[in-house]
Amino acid sequence: MITTKKNDMAFIIIFTLIYLLSYLFLTYVEEQNKFYILANNLYTKNHISFTSKEDYSELDKLLPIDSYRLFLEYNDTYRLMLKNEGNWKPPMVSGNFFTETEKVNKAVVGKEMTEFINEYNGKQYISLLGEDFEVSGIIGESFPTPADYIVLLYRPNYTPLESGMKIVLDSDKKSILNNATKQIRNSETLILLESSQKGLHRTANVPFVYTLIIFEFYILCIISIVVFLRYWYEKINKTIVTLYLLGISKCKIKRQIFAKVACNIIISAFISMIVFFIYNFNYAILINQLITIFVVSFVAMVTLWMNMWRDNAILRRR
Repeated sequence: MITTKKNDMAFIIIFTLIYLLSYLFLTYVEEQNKFYILANNLYTKNHISFTSKEDYSELDKLLPIDSYRLFLEYNDTYRLMLKNEGNWKPPMVSGNFFTETEKVNKAVVGKEMTEFINEYNGKQYISLLGEDFEVSGIIGESFPTPADYIVLLYRPNYTPLESGMKIVLDSDKKSILNNATKQIRNSETLILLESSQKGLHRTANVPFVYTLIIFEFYILCIISIVVFLRYWYEKINKTIVTLYLLGISKCKIKRQIFAKVACNIIISAFISMIVFFIYNFNYAILINQLITIFVVSFVAMVTLWMNMWRDNAILRRR
């Protein structure tokens, strides 16, 4: 064997810690994103607002296939959800968020708006412009946010859109909103409105801070991997030289080293994924975690190859 159990155990522990650190970091970023959206009245920082000076006949051409949300905004508190392509839902304190399969008017209200709820016939309702909406849930988190004052409405019947109404298009994909913005600017009837930013989106340079944090984190991970693999390789270098001098081919030695590193990486990834599923499963974090595992594995293999390439020249001189 080229490596000892002690070296393999150190390898697995270090890489497991790196994967778990990446998981904690991704969880932090996800929670911060959720907090920023809550502070921005449930909109992402890229949402766009527009209206029409005539009608909304061009609206269907504007909308993407999926992964978007379309709202009719009456004011800062009340908004009607027209489309929800992507199964988006706000954080709920209790109850359920409505779906597009509802047969009656539905609403979810912020936890600070419950005083406006009326109850009759054993059901809770909130009214807007003389129309009742059955309350199915309460929006909010365990801490106060501006979303506590939001009322989201859903009407199963067709809602006629008149000129001058404020429409908000939102999505987690910035490219969708960029394409929609270009179409609105080229439209003869639609008018792009200035989208207001609230919370930290307004008071802090969030995109720059996020980019900086993510960049520094991955640089730190790469440096850690390079340094540790160099140390690990030096620990087994004497064994490699001895095997080479005993007549074992370099190709066989390399194959065994790569197989051992791949095995250790898989074990580390498996352990970290078990912890991930046990602690708190989140689909978005899972995708990012898998990408992180792939990147870390790629960097490890490239670093190992560079160490071997460097030592090939030494072996030839010997």
